[in-house]
Amino acid sequence: MLFNSAVFVVFLFLSLGIYWLSPSNRVRHWFLILASLVFYGWWDYRFVPLLIYVTLIGYFSAQALVRWPTQRKRIVSAAITLQLLQLAFFKYTNFLLDSAHDVLRAIGVAARPHHFSILLPIGVSFYTFHGISYLVDVYRGKLDKPQSLRTVALYIVFFPQLVAGPIVRADAFIPQLSSRRVLQSRDVQVGMKFILIGMIYKGVFADQLGPLVDKIFKSPDAYDNVTLISAALGFYSQIYFDFVGYSTMAIGISRLFGFKLPKNFDFPYRATSITEFWR
Repeated sequence: MLFNSAVFVVFLFLSLGIYWLSPSNRVRHWFLILASLVFYGWWDYRFVPLLIYVTLIGYFSAQALVRWPTQRKRIVSAAITLQLLQLAFFKYTNFLLDSAHDVLRAIGVAARPHHFSILLPIGVSFYTFHGISYLVDVYRGKLDKPQSLRTVALYIVFFPQLVAGPIVRADAFIPQLSSRRVLQSRDVQVGMKFILIGMIYKGVFADQLGPLVDKIFKSPDAYDNVTLISAALGFYSQIYFDFVGYSTMAIGISRLFGFKLPKNFDFPYRATSITEFWR
């Protein structure tokens, strides 16, 4: 369900209406969790259990930190390992199989290459690292105590930032869930502004640059060096506007629900070092 699709507009307006008409924080939060699962399942319902799996690992491992305080390091290590294993399975299984085949062939062992038909779940990196972030924040004491299942689930599956960010730390989002949100005109104004800016970044810049760059990269021998350099710069711009556009829309949509998400992009291409770029 893309942010710039008609079905998402309908989904968003229905979600906003039900959310703001709900009588309590508890009802609102459970509704947002359900709406987020619908949002994710719209792409492929088969991966909804994976999202639930990541959430449950984060929740139960944080509870275990309190129950068995002498085993804190082992609990954190085991939980992070479980999170990363499922991420590695989806992203790197075929890569590892290819590498093993190349090694066997290099030493003279005849082996047939084999691939699994693995569909990469959309946003799996984002919500996996959100699950890890929550556990680490509990471990380091940035959160006063392990949170309820409802709170952990909403932090991980909150649909505006579920599939492509922005990256949100648990200690920045979870405290916002403790108080009842009130619809304010300022939130609506700022939210709509960010959504519009994000749509321009995504629809006008990223989506228009994509076909031009792809055309050049499909047959680079047909173009001169200046054109190739321009295509490379165009590709950098396409990546930037695609990600910053999506995350800016996510910040705006979240603001319509009364939540403030941090800005993830601060002109990274003007950075003067690798460290500043990633920061």
